[in-house]
Amino acid sequence: MFRPIAAGVVAVVLVTACGPEDAGDAQPADFARSVCAGLTSWRDGVGTDSSELTRSLGGANDVATVRSRYGLFFTSTVRRTDQLIHTVDTAGAPKVDHGRGYSRDLTAALESARSGLASAQKSFAALPTSDLAGYAAGARKIRDSLGGVFTQVGTTLDELGQTYTSADLNRAFGDEPACQRLSGT
Repeated sequence: MFRPIAAGVVAVVLVTACGPEDAGDAQPADFARSVCAGLTSWRDGVGTDSSELTRSLGGANDVATVRSRYGLFFTSTVRRTDQLIHTVDTAGAPKVDHGRGYSRDLTAALESARSGLASAQKSFAALPTSDLAGYAAGARKIRDSLGGVFTQVGTTLDELGQTYTSADLNRAFGDEPACQRLSGT
């Protein structure tokens, strides 16, 4: 009478032990779809914001206007990054080996980018406003330094793909059209 129960318990333990280690609950395809859609929206939105900023500065001839337009840019970019972090958090963690680690590291990289953007926003707000040319030059320098923040996100995505080598997750990212748009394929 006890043998079938014992055999059943052993089978459950073996099946559980053979499952993915540190896995999340999200199917890899669903995770990839959510993450890449969020990243695509973020990238496109920041690009649009940057183009709009450049266009709008063409006719600006006073510090108040330049400051206002840069302020809108930084506010929008930080907000978009917050939305991206929320999207990744909502996607959960993929149901693959070390899926929770992947999700955790991705979120940490995005939070680091957000921190860099918020820091740039504070540096921008601290620029002296006594001279338009000096103010605009300082603002451009801060804006141009943001390239490193955005490049780091791409570098982190590449590193995550090399660190977390789940075939299922890599296939999901490779098959997802939003991910293909991100990588230019």
